[in-house]
Amino acid sequence: VGAGFEMGNLREAKTLLKAMFESPAWKMVDERHFIQAGKFKYRPHYYAEMVARTKFHQAHSQATLVQAQNYGTDLVEVSSHNTTTKICIPFEGNIYSIKGTHPVFPPLTDTAPFHPNCLHLIYPTFESGLIAQGILAA
Repeated sequence: VGAGFEMGNLREAKTLLKAMFESPAWKMVDERHFIQAGKFKYRPHYYAEMVARTKFHQAHSQATLVQAQNYGTDLVEVSSHNTTTKICIPFEGNIYSIKGTHPVFPPLTDTAPFHPNCLHLIYPTFESGLIAQGILAA
């Protein structure tokens, strides 16, 4: 499954995940069992969803960087949803320069997801839109 995500082939990854969840072996997994990941223990279905979400968001970030380049913009914005997660707070809603050369916005040093199960995404943004919104001076 991870190979599908790593290659950016989301359709293949989705097919593999669906096959895994529908397999007889997966149906035998008892929800009283846990998967140990670092210092945390997760129920199997929650862990599978968390891994899928995290891998999908990693693929989304990589696609966004390519999309921004195709659009001719050096800027990306991190989504905002009033997070209380300490690792995400410094990034939420901020705008970053992919190449690190913009005179106003800091360089992009990390992309979403910022931790497993992170809900943040990045999106291309444009100077013209930021000027129109009054975020950036003309």
